[in-house]
Amino acid sequence: MHHTAMVRPPALIKNGAKLCETVEDILSEFEYLFPAPKTEDPKGSSLMPLGEEEALIWHLLEDGECHLDALIRGSGWPASRVSVLLMTMEMKRLVNRLPGQVFQRLGK
Repeated sequence: MHHTAMVRPPALIKNGAKLCETVEDILSEFEYLFPAPKTEDPKGSSLMPLGEEEALIWHLLEDGECHLDALIRGSGWPASRVSVLLMTMEMKRLVNRLPGQVFQRLGK
């Protein structure tokens, strides 16, 4: 119980540890890598530039919620590629993962 490598919670807090209860708690630590996007400029275009592949996923999600399998079929890419793109877009706060491998756009 008193292992020398074990650090007590107060010591962790003194060293800057933070409580993580949700994905947002973790993503907030990476805010400098993926700042929250501004959804629109006055002309209506997205301020966060999308890569060509991200733009296709974004387009496939324009009608609302979409299942992962439909995104794979719609893109014609392997499941691994689509999953990586979706995870990247989640970290950029462009899409949201819903239960059942369903995704939706965030913002406009």
